[in-house]
Formats: sequence, structure tokens, C-alpha cells
Amino acid sequence: MMFRLASRSLRYAAPFVRSPNRTIFHYSCEWRPTLDMQWMTDNADSINENIKNRNVEVDLDQVLADYGRYCDLQKELQHTQEEQKNAEQKIQAANNSDERKTLIEACRPFKDRVIELEKELNNALETYQAKAIHVPNTTSHHSPVGEYDSAVVLDTFGEKPEFDFQHLNYKALGTKHRMLDINSAIMATSPNSMYLRGDGALLEMALSSYVFQLVASKGYEPVIPPDIVREQVVTACGFVSRSQREQVYRLHGEKGEDLVLSGTGELQLAAMCASSSRFKKECPQKFTAFTHCFRKEASGNSGLFRLHQFSKVEMFGVTQNTIDASNTLLMEFTDIQREILTSLGLHGRMLEMPTTELGNPAHRKIDMEVWMPSYDEYKEVCSASDCTDYQARRLQIYFGRFFTQRLAVHDREFCHTVNATAIAVPRIIIALLETHQRADGSIFVPECLRPYLGNRDVLVPPKFPKHSFHGNATVKEMC
Repeated sequence: MMFRLASRSLRYAAPFVRSPNRTIFHYSCEWRPTLDMQWMTDNADSINENIKNRNVEVDLDQVLADYGRYCDLQKELQHTQEEQKNAEQKIQAANNSDERKTLIEACRPFKDRVIELEKELNNALETYQAKAIHVPNTTSHHSPVGEYDSAVVLDTFGEKPEFDFQHLNYKALGTKHRMLDINSAIMATSPNSMYLRGDGALLEMALSSYVFQLVASKGYEPVIPPDIVREQVVTACGFVSRSQREQVYRLHGEKGEDLVLSGTGELQLAAMCASSSRFKKECPQKFTAFTHCFRKEASGNSGLFRLHQFSKVEMFGVTQNTIDASNTLLMEFTDIQREILTSLGLHGRMLEMPTTELGNPAHRKIDMEVWMPSYDEYKEVCSASDCTDYQARRLQIYFGRFFTQRLAVHDREFCHTVNATAIAVPRIIIALLETHQRADGSIFVPECLRPYLGNRDVLVPPKFPKHSFHGNATVKEMC
């Protein structure tokens, strides 16, 4: 697997600095999106229909109007530069100082106008690109038009759990087994937080280790990425709506950088591949990462289902720039997801998601939902998305021979990217506890997890002193 840094794909690229011990490249981390504006202009009607079907907030007419102004300024700048060049040639050919002085004065307005136009052109570029990045990806013919109710069930797996006893929800089971400590988390942080204790902590580590190793064994490069990314990465990956951006926890770097806590491992893995070229024969390149995810989520205590912080194993791939190539990897991801959920003894279904569920970056999206007895319905636990070249154009992930290649940005072939959740740990814990509970209060352990849980085939409630665990006591009672 080969990566080559593409210095010209960044907005600014300083020359490398040689230190006594090594060569270090210093780059500005500001990616210019390479958007196909001619395609947008030629296909305005179909794009507007796609925007409507996806229920995305973007004014394509305004985007194209702003782009038109940019093009007009670009033409005017080129014309003015040509006039300036002609004037300078006349200055060089002048026969005497008086003539040269007169020509210099005549050339000055061209120089001043070029400076003005360059500033206006840069502002026009910023204006139209800031709006154009909100234009969503194309939509697959597989994706039904409509809202969630329009999703198509592609397949089901596993057996739906049936109980001949009064089954408990995961909160009751977690308290009984002293796995979940909600109220301590409320005191320590806020609602939508959770302490996993005892077998709960071991279960999280077991699930993470099992899935991480399983995916890596299939030829995926394992990665442990940082949890902090630049906010520009969030935008470049397509998370641009107001509701999405309000879910982000923002930090402030020492040098004034806009940094955020990552909400999904997709961000770090996409950024890892950014500003780089590769050979087509090297694709697909496949990665798996164990990450911590941070989301503000809705207020109120929703237990394990929506947490401010949770663990996840992510899959990410870079493919050749064809729909067949990225769709093949998408289906590979869903096969792995199904294998994981089936090995855990869970019942679920695979859904083809409709247009309003695709967001901005996905060309096609498939969700995996599992049956959760306490909710008496299927709940989403992982998804897989084919983003075609949407993210690659914004992060400069492209094909090329060498990073020194003087290839014009608009002549590049951009890769396709595909991402998927291998496992979102807290939601799987919910499903495991509720699906595998027994009448005596014990919990059956799927065979694949036993090596990580001391080879136990069942989990039984521990006999700890009551005062060592808050259980379901209220904050007032504990204080």
C-alpha cells in the first residue's frame, strides 16, 4: 500500500524544511474543494429535483449565479492582464525616457485593476464554494424516494427472540448485574452519559476487541486515530447542515485552530487519506479503526441508546472511481456487518434507505437494524454509505503517478470513498442484554465473545455490597 503526499492539492503548500535528523513537510491544512461546476450548470433541473427529494436546504440557482459572477471576473482579470502585458511590452520598446514615463503612467491603471480583480475573484470563489458544498451527492437508483417509512427491507437475519417469562429491559438488567451506573454519570458529567462497570466494562472491551480483530483479519489495515479533528474535515466529509454542526463539541487550539471532537471515525480515516494520490491498481484500500465518538445529542437521559460519548469500530475504503467499484465495497461492508450481528445471535434486518435519510455525502446508504424487545421494534445499530467522489473532491483524494506530477486540479480523477459502522458498542450492548436474558436473570454469552470474557458462557449478577453501587437511586438519595 502506497501513499504519496500531494502538495499541490492543498490551498497553500510551503516548501519542505530539512532538519538535522529528518525531512519534514509543512503544509497548510486548508483544502480547496474541486467541484464540477460545469456539471452542475448542465444538470440544474435534475440536481434541483435531487435536492427536493433529499429535503436539503440549498439554493442551486443562487450557487450558479455566484459561480457565473466568478467566471465573469475571471474573464475580466485575464483580459486586463493581457492589456497590462501589452502595455509593459510597449514600455520595454520605448525609445526615450519621456515616452517610457508616459507609457508607465498609462500602464498603472491596469496594474491597479489587476490587484482589485484578484481580490474580487478570491471573494467570489469563497462565496460560491461556501454555498456549492451544500449541494448533495447524486442519488443511486436503488434508493427509494421519500422518508424513513419508504425504506425497503432487503433481507432479514437471525431469529426473533421469544420469551416465556416476564423479560426485563436493558436498564433493569444492567442494574441487576451492576453493569450500568446512570446516576453516577449524571452527577459526574450530564444526562446522556453512562458508567459501564464490572461485566459492562468487560462487555464493551470484548465487543470492541472481537469486531476490531475480525475486520482486521479480512485484510483491513487497523488504525487507532486521534479523537480530535479540524472542523474543516467535518465540512469536507459532507456534514454541513445546521443540525449536524450543532451536534459537534468544539475545542480551541493554542494557535486559534478550529478543532472538534470527532462524532464518527469516518472523519479521521477520510482525513488520513486526504491530499494524497494512489495508483488505481492499489485500490481498494481498506481500513478499520477503533474510535471514541462525541455527540451532543438530544437532552435528557436516554440511557445507552444516545450517549454524548461512545465507542465504535469503523470501516473505511478508497476505491476506483466507478459506481461498480464503490458499490462492491459497500456490499462487502454490509456482509461484514451481517456476519458480526449474526455471530452475536441477534435478529435484525437490512434496509435500503430512502432519499431523505442519505444526508449530503451518501450516494447510497444501507442500514442494519436489530430487534430490541424493550422497544418492541427494530432499531438502527450500524449503517454503510457509498459516497462516490463526493468526499474525495473536497479532501483531494485522487489518482496520480507521483506527488510531484504537475497535474491540473480540474484534470484529476478523484477516488470513491465508502464508509460503514462495524459496531456501535452501546446499542449492541442493549440488544445483547435484552435478547440473551434468561428467566433466572442470567445472560447468555455468544460463543464469539467468550474468549474475551474469561470463557464464561453466561453472565450472572455479582454479589457486591449494595453500597458500592448506586443502581437506580436518585441523585437526591445519593447526596
